[in-house]
Amino acid sequence: MVKGVSRTEPFIVVLCCRFAVGTEEMGAPVVSRGWKGVRFVRLACGASIHPGMILSAIEEGASGVLLVTCPEDRCRFETGSRTATEAAVLTRGLLQTIGLKPERIRHVENRHPGDVFKAVDGFASDLDVAVEPMDRLLRAFEERGMESVR
Repeated sequence: MVKGVSRTEPFIVVLCCRFAVGTEEMGAPVVSRGWKGVRFVRLACGASIHPGMILSAIEEGASGVLLVTCPEDRCRFETGSRTATEAAVLTRGLLQTIGLKPERIRHVENRHPGDVFKAVDGFASDLDVAVEPMDRLLRAFEERGMESVR
C-alpha cells in the first residue's frame, strides 16, 4: 500500500508522455493538490502505451488509469495520441468483457498548461472505485527505466 493513501479514495496511475506533461507538472500538483492517491509514470511517448500496461495497473490495484498524451497534431513521434487512444478503446472493451467498469480508463490530450490538473481532478471525482494501490507496479515501471514520481 502506498503510504498516505486510504482505501476510501481512488488510486490513479497517470501514464503520460514526457513531452505532454513537464516535470514541474508531475511533482508539484501531487503535493500541493493533496493527491495522495495519484502517481505519475513518465513514458518516452504515448505510443509506448499498450493494453497490457494498462491492465497491469488495474490488476495491481489501480482504481483508474489516465493516459495523458500530446495532441495528435503536436506529437513529436506522430503516433502517440492515436496509439494511446487505440490502447484505451481496446482495454475498455476488455474490462467490459470481464465485468469491470470501462470508465476506469481515460485518455486525454494535454493541450494547455494546467489541463492535466483538470483531467486528474475530473477523473478522480468520476471514479467510484477505491481499491488497494500498487507499489509493485510502479517499481516494475521504474525497473524498466520509466520514471515515476512518488
